[in-house]
Amino acid sequence: MLSLNVSRESPQSLQLQVVNGLRHAIDSNSLGLGERLPPSRTLASDIGVSRNLVTAAYEQLTSEGYLEATVGRGTFVASRCCIGGGDELAGPPPPSGSGGHPTTIQKPRYDFTPGRPDLGLVPTARWNECLKDGFRQAGNAQWGYGPAEGDRSLRAQAASWLHRIRGLAVHPDRLVITSGTSESLRLLAMALRERSLMFHSENPSIPYARKAFTSCGSEARTMAADSEGPIPPVGSGIAYLTPSNRFPRGGVLPAGRRGQFLDWAAVNDGLILEDDYDAEFHYGGAPVEPMVRHDFRRVVYLGTFSKSLFPGIRIGYMIVPDGLREAVYSMKSELLIRSPLFLQKALARFLERGYLDRHVLKMKQVYMKRRDRIAGFLNRRFTDEWEAPGLESGFHLSVRFLGRRYDGPFFTRLAGASIALRGENHYSLEQDRPTDRLVLGYGNIRDDRLEEGLEALAGLIRRV
Repeated sequence: MLSLNVSRESPQSLQLQVVNGLRHAIDSNSLGLGERLPPSRTLASDIGVSRNLVTAAYEQLTSEGYLEATVGRGTFVASRCCIGGGDELAGPPPPSGSGGHPTTIQKPRYDFTPGRPDLGLVPTARWNECLKDGFRQAGNAQWGYGPAEGDRSLRAQAASWLHRIRGLAVHPDRLVITSGTSESLRLLAMALRERSLMFHSENPSIPYARKAFTSCGSEARTMAADSEGPIPPVGSGIAYLTPSNRFPRGGVLPAGRRGQFLDWAAVNDGLILEDDYDAEFHYGGAPVEPMVRHDFRRVVYLGTFSKSLFPGIRIGYMIVPDGLREAVYSMKSELLIRSPLFLQKALARFLERGYLDRHVLKMKQVYMKRRDRIAGFLNRRFTDEWEAPGLESGFHLSVRFLGRRYDGPFFTRLAGASIALRGENHYSLEQDRPTDRLVLGYGNIRDDRLEEGLEALAGLIRRV
């Protein structure tokens, strides 16, 4: 017997409710390892939703590693699924006393730079409407620094946003508003400086994460990896992960591996920095479950509005464990780095009116179409000579063209062809080495130039 409660009055979609309900049943051992799930038609009838919705939920949890599907036998809880445990983030906290040698290109004709959303589709009219409201709401207070933890109205709306899109029940007082993930990492590095913790990350990974900690005196090491992704390190320390969409390689960190990291943190008193990179743009089902939901004492959750809206807004957020909050607040107050109050209030209004929900939904459709066009082009031009993991998330691809490697002169030729593109070695500790992967961003490439840009790129790749 499997009992799931779904409500059409909930701000969460029905599919997210079904996915989260199944996850909870597995985590709480209501569904044991290897146990068979009811047929999708049966479960759909029991809880009053469509069969397609249940089928999509099963497929989503199978891709995350929670379930295993066997043709002719059915769907079962994965025998290696080991996330388990954890508490919802409910209630307030307790009171406290280029590739190797990138070349600068001015306004490239073909912009395949990863990590850049489509700046031409920003809903400027709605944003300007909220910006005017932000000015009016902020009043004279906008000329000051504002509270270190961020504007209360924005924290409340950000908490509501996280509940809608990520299924996280988090009290606004647990959120700290920052100027983006880079500042979040720097604040954490400074707050943890006296603990002298080893910093562990993938290689390749987002470079500024490692730099933030090494610049504050931490020693950094690379985590070993296998076909599923990074492997938990030996001993204590800090593990930096992008589990919802591994950057730059792409792909979701499976549920079992995420569970191993949570176990590592619990046994070794470690700390996980969960950079929820590109989590808003997950295609083909409900988004991957955040790790912080299972252990808010040992996981710091990092998010930003740079990808979902536009980078220039310079607003991000953290969910900070109780043991770190005072140190982070102290660093934030000392540095006096604040996002302008009127911008915070404008974003709060933008969220409150549902504008960001609609924008993200629209952009998911735009990015999916571009991804499909790129995959179709590569299939036509390179047939089975290319591969790219992580097609289900984000708006970049780490593409490997079999038998080809790229060095500095190749990226110089790209610049000469007015193509902005990076190799995977741009994000590696060995930036001077040739790479066999190109990180192809498709967020900010104009649709009318996409095919033309791919043809120009393909021509240069063929010469390698």
